[in-house]
Amino acid sequence: MSRVLGRLFSRRAASIIKLDRPPLFSKVPPWWARWTYALIACDLFVTASAVEFTWNNWTQLTDDLKTISQKSKEGTVAVQQPPNDSYVPRPSWQRAGLCVAHLGVGIGIAVALIVTQSRYVRTFTLSPALLRAKTSKNPSQTPSQDRQVLISCASNFKNNGQSFSLASCSVGEGRDASEMILRVDGERGHWFLSLENSLINGKKASIMDAQRAILEEWGTARRTGTWTPLAVADRRWVSGPAARKQGRS
Repeated sequence: MSRVLGRLFSRRAASIIKLDRPPLFSKVPPWWARWTYALIACDLFVTASAVEFTWNNWTQLTDDLKTISQKSKEGTVAVQQPPNDSYVPRPSWQRAGLCVAHLGVGIGIAVALIVTQSRYVRTFTLSPALLRAKTSKNPSQTPSQDRQVLISCASNFKNNGQSFSLASCSVGEGRDASEMILRVDGERGHWFLSLENSLINGKKASIMDAQRAILEEWGTARRTGTWTPLAVADRRWVSGPAARKQGRS
């Protein structure tokens, strides 16, 4: 299902990412991204239970039916009523409508989990620049345009992922300095990088160091939006307000 939805939101087929070194950026996905399919199974179970309970057990008191019949203009014919304090199923259209609502909410939650999982970046790196020889068909093409952006998301298995030309990509800051957004020309939506507690080149790094390393590797490629300036951290601070301000604790 995730592969089908992934193709709906991305026209580029999955490729295999093979690296001979640690990726530039890597992070363990949050628990909900690792247990997405278990959450979807629970969601479907709860949805099915709600539909079954609504259809078979959503009832109303017979006193309510008596009140409705008395107020009806067509209630001239005497109708035998069930005993007092008994319950009868509600009309089919009411139960069916609520069942459809249950299904809509359940399916919506499942789709949201799958789509969000497929956009949460687990590893991110850039391939080395391929220098063009003099025989290149396009001499004006710069080395940065030959580079590829390689990403693997929480929905990808092992080294499976996607690759895009660096020239078609842009990065921007997310809600704050601890987030980065990757966008690709011609692709729907965006990819999300969370810099908190991430690894840079296989080593744990602060938010500031992670952002600096990614932007240095990104070079002069496109950037979008406004970036929060990060001051140079005093390495003597390892905890406290000063370290938190620099994203170091």
